[in-house]
Amino acid sequence: MNFTMQHRYQLLVGHVQCGKTKAILDYCKWAIHGNRSSVLVVLQNSKADIVQLQMRIEQYTAASQVELPNRIVTEVGDYDPDEPKVYIAIGNSSQIKKFLLLEPTNFQLCIDEADMCVKSCNASSKLEATMIRLKNMASHTLGVTATCLPILFHEKQLNSVSLVANPPNYYGYEMVQKIRLPLVEHPEDTAYDQFIEDGGLMLHVEHSAKYKQRGAARALCAKYPEVMFIVFNGDGLLVYPHPARKRLLKRVELDTDFKPKAEDKADPVMICKDRCTLYLLLQTIKNHGIKHVSIVSGRMASRGISFVSEQYDYHLTHQILLCSKTKHAEGIVQSLRLLGIYRDKPRLKLYAMRSTFGIIDTTYLAFDKYTQALGNKAWDMARIADEVKKIKVPAIKRFSRPLVMKYLEFSVDKADMNFKGISAQAPPVEEVINN
Repeated sequence: MNFTMQHRYQLLVGHVQCGKTKAILDYCKWAIHGNRSSVLVVLQNSKADIVQLQMRIEQYTAASQVELPNRIVTEVGDYDPDEPKVYIAIGNSSQIKKFLLLEPTNFQLCIDEADMCVKSCNASSKLEATMIRLKNMASHTLGVTATCLPILFHEKQLNSVSLVANPPNYYGYEMVQKIRLPLVEHPEDTAYDQFIEDGGLMLHVEHSAKYKQRGAARALCAKYPEVMFIVFNGDGLLVYPHPARKRLLKRVELDTDFKPKAEDKADPVMICKDRCTLYLLLQTIKNHGIKHVSIVSGRMASRGISFVSEQYDYHLTHQILLCSKTKHAEGIVQSLRLLGIYRDKPRLKLYAMRSTFGIIDTTYLAFDKYTQALGNKAWDMARIADEVKKIKVPAIKRFSRPLVMKYLEFSVDKADMNFKGISAQAPPVEEVINN
């Protein structure tokens, strides 16, 4: 992507785990070494994303010999405009306000998972209001996401949109074996029965509540003792009993303050998250040759996090995706952590309900339709936002992305994509009133 000050707000769009983080680090390099400007990188609301970004910065520095000094916003006491660096914050209004209190000058802004800043309601949230102030202060803004439609609907300041080309070794949704789960009490059993035959690394995404994640891991551990089950959530890494667990845990440090809950009869142990990252644990598992590993997770597996070892030689091979009925289509697509750039030629298997596959299929069609002609072009963002706001939505206050997606029309003239307006098949146009 060509970063340029001529476009104050640029958007970078690419498929899930197709290499967008590399573009973020290139942007940081451009800001620090090209413009002598600091850059604030806003991640989604998860400390695990900070750990991952700092690891990627170290790898980037080692590979390119380009230093990217970085600090976490909550650990910074002052702001020095004469020493450009990467400031890292998670995407909540408190941390962003912490950065603003430093009275920063001469800085650029990079928003990872930029669509997370757009909420479902017409009224701005605290985060959106703070982000608007931040974008107005920054000399340049780069938004990065795999699901750009909410930004196209809402953002009036956007100047250009670019699409990340998938690398040759990218394994996308079309390359995954899709296996429909049955409508039974425990549909995941179908996946695990196949997983026992195949071996590999499974990601089981189902529950958002931590106690439900622990309960699922406990029950599955009893049913499939040959599988090492790990619960990964905001608390850390919880490892359940397995024949190889004792020798594995000799290589990592435990959290001695962790006390198993009363319902955790299977005696899980918590790995000290300050001393052992997910990537180090997976590398240790790979080095010990454990054949069957399943990571049970929820919101932590919805965006941003890559389930790979430190040396990228151990990665997901299977994924169970059991979504709640209220989850946005964008969130479901972002949960496809099975997709990615792989050195080997893996056989990837995705297990989900028929309805979930239908949502993913529809969303990918929309993605292809609206991004196939993207490049460094000017979009009439104000016009898109104004037209979209006229569509009546079911609950008045809610902004229905799936509804709007069906009725946006674009025309393609050579390499340019232009917004035409609302389809004639759209429902009656009525102004949405903010109550």
